[in-house]
Amino acid sequence: MASVRSAAGRYDRIARVLLCAVDPEHQGGVAEYYRALRPHFSAGIDWFIVGSRPGQRSRLSAPLRVLRDTVRFAQTLRDPAYAVVHLNPSLNARAVSRDALLLLVAKTMGRKVLVFFHGWDARFHALVWRRIPGPFRRLFSRADAVVVLSEEFRCALESLGLRKPVAVEKTVVGDEMLAMARDERPKKQNGEFRILFLSRVERYKGVYETLEAFQSLQDRHSNVSLCIAGAGSELEEVKRWVASRRIKDARVTGHLAGKEKSDAFREADVYVLPTYGEGMPISVLEAMVMGLPVVTCRTGGLKDFFLNKRMGVLLEGPSAPALAEALELLASDPEARRRMGEFNREYARNQFSPGAAVQRLEALYRGLGWQPDSDAAGAVSGSQPTYAAQGSVGLPRPVRSGGGE
Repeated sequence: MASVRSAAGRYDRIARVLLCAVDPEHQGGVAEYYRALRPHFSAGIDWFIVGSRPGQRSRLSAPLRVLRDTVRFAQTLRDPAYAVVHLNPSLNARAVSRDALLLLVAKTMGRKVLVFFHGWDARFHALVWRRIPGPFRRLFSRADAVVVLSEEFRCALESLGLRKPVAVEKTVVGDEMLAMARDERPKKQNGEFRILFLSRVERYKGVYETLEAFQSLQDRHSNVSLCIAGAGSELEEVKRWVASRRIKDARVTGHLAGKEKSDAFREADVYVLPTYGEGMPISVLEAMVMGLPVVTCRTGGLKDFFLNKRMGVLLEGPSAPALAEALELLASDPEARRRMGEFNREYARNQFSPGAAVQRLEALYRGLGWQPDSDAAGAVSGSQPTYAAQGSVGLPRPVRSGGGE
């Protein structure tokens, strides 16, 4: 077994995993997924940061950043301790191009590679199907294991001829949100009905369909309100949209975290995400664990588990009239909302535990040659800087990959 110098300065005999993912300080599904998993990982898993860094805005730096990340990735893999590389692209042009380079480097250097596709861009998948099925198939068939977030995505990769077994994984709800999920809900006055959209504020998330449905509902109800929470490229345009149409009782808060986020869930009566396409939206699972009925679309991993009329309403697509109709039904039936919320809370707590997800991932790592050593500290105790090559026992160790460009 290879040896690696720990943060304490000694050599530990351990085969490590190099987990390549976006900065843990980022917003978004992949960052949230691994923030939830980090406290549950065993020693021997290090984090290599790829993609944009917090505070970086210029797109002109992206090609240079990819080049620098690739060079530093190759330098990092010169350490023979890394037996397994874990890549985390979404199926879109930018992420696939970036992680394709990392896959080629890792395989050239003789490492086992697990590729976990998170998000899924249907248009890019169609482009791959029409234009480059052969190159895509040959490239990603070099991976030693492939993971996706839904049966639909597994079938899509197999239809492209991927010559590797494809595992289907679940996403998770973080410990912080699980701890803040309480049974009590604030009492409402005068039959108030509060709608929550909490996600990236992007057109493809269905934010404008949500606004149009809300306006339609206001025509029939005087006691409805809407909260749009989250950051995103459409945030300022949504604010202008609300102001220009003088939409009453619609708040646009920007990003929420911690107690503000849990309070937004707790104060709502229903969660909506009429999305155009997803892998597995964590915000839906968070709404469920907080005891809310959900109105969303039949897409991605949601199709694998969502029970229509039991968990909420599953729309066929992001349609403002269909969303308004679903909200009308829920607004007029508080007892149905209560039953759905109670069912969702118990289901999410049982099914979307980060500890269980880590056990499944680590089983895949072991199958690829990872050999965790219970006697190896892997890191020293103490605080965990975002970019320092050290961390706390049981947490992935961030590896320097550009120093926060």
